[in-house]
Amino acid sequence: TIASYDMSDPARSITETTGFPDDMRDRNLYARSKAECERQLTEMHRKGDLPLVIARPGIVVGAGGPLQHWGIGRWHGAGAVRIWGRGTNILPFVLIDDVADGLVRMIEPDAALGQSFNLIGEPMLSARDYFDAIHQTLGAKLRVSSGNLHAFYASDAVKYLLKTRVLRRSGEVRPSLADWKSRAHFSPFVNAHPKALLGWQPESDRAAFIDKAITRANLFGY
Repeated sequence: TIASYDMSDPARSITETTGFPDDMRDRNLYARSKAECERQLTEMHRKGDLPLVIARPGIVVGAGGPLQHWGIGRWHGAGAVRIWGRGTNILPFVLIDDVADGLVRMIEPDAALGQSFNLIGEPMLSARDYFDAIHQTLGAKLRVSSGNLHAFYASDAVKYLLKTRVLRRSGEVRPSLADWKSRAHFSPFVNAHPKALLGWQPESDRAAFIDKAITRANLFGY
């Protein structure tokens, strides 16, 4: 997953050479667990016990995917979403068909062994662009609002104090502000590596992308 990256800084681009944070203790459990899986698998590969190729898909959309995608925002029921942040930055969307194509291309070449590939589509849509496209193509008007990441962080801090000081729970995790900002995917991705090594070509036409990601994706079950 790309969730293990620190994506909080819009000025920092992310490639496969971008490492995960050295200290993951202030990241959410999902990001921490995935980073630890990669660390252990990579160590097994280094010792020669495992032929390894790592794929990190972005926000996967298309046929069979959910309307309520938590990579885009926090959902409140079926028709209301609070975007992570203002929702104006370009998100790392990728079509499910392009992910499948990338995985197939990773199988055969020896050059792929030991490599990782961030399977991110071409930069096209922000979160608001995505929901606008749903409205324009399907006629569905969802209730979309901005999510204040600082407010999310502060609210989470209060919950953390209640759990640890009042309820005396141990092992609780309090995600940092950078962790909350990472959910907005502020840092842009560069997808040159899978293109160069695998010949991977994700959909580059905006209209075709919207058609596959939204119009023909069966988001509402029809």
